[in-house]
Amino acid sequence: MQFNESTTDDLVLGELGGRIARHRLNRDWTQKRLGDEAGVSLPTVSRLERGESTSVVNLVRVLRALELLSNLAALVPDVPLSPVQQLKSRRPTKRRASGRGGARGGAHRAPWEWGESR
Repeated sequence: MQFNESTTDDLVLGELGGRIARHRLNRDWTQKRLGDEAGVSLPTVSRLERGESTSVVNLVRVLRALELLSNLAALVPDVPLSPVQQLKSRRPTKRRASGRGGARGGAHRAPWEWGESR
């Protein structure tokens, strides 16, 4: 099934749930076994497979248990920074030591005083 911007949320969740169920069945696992392997409850697995709402962390746990987590990267592909963003994110790198050591102005100096009291 192809998804696009006009595909309803219910259709997307239903398709995702069906795919998870097929992967589970291909392993010959019950919903309880998948829940145990993923560290989620049986009702959570059932809701997920029916295409009902659940938390993202539960989806990640189920995908990990089914060894499908690496496919998650295709869901939201990484986008490199644009050249303008790269320039903005650059910070000047320090190339030399000041030689002062320690705090600004050096902690070893006597405190400054008014007038000629030295």
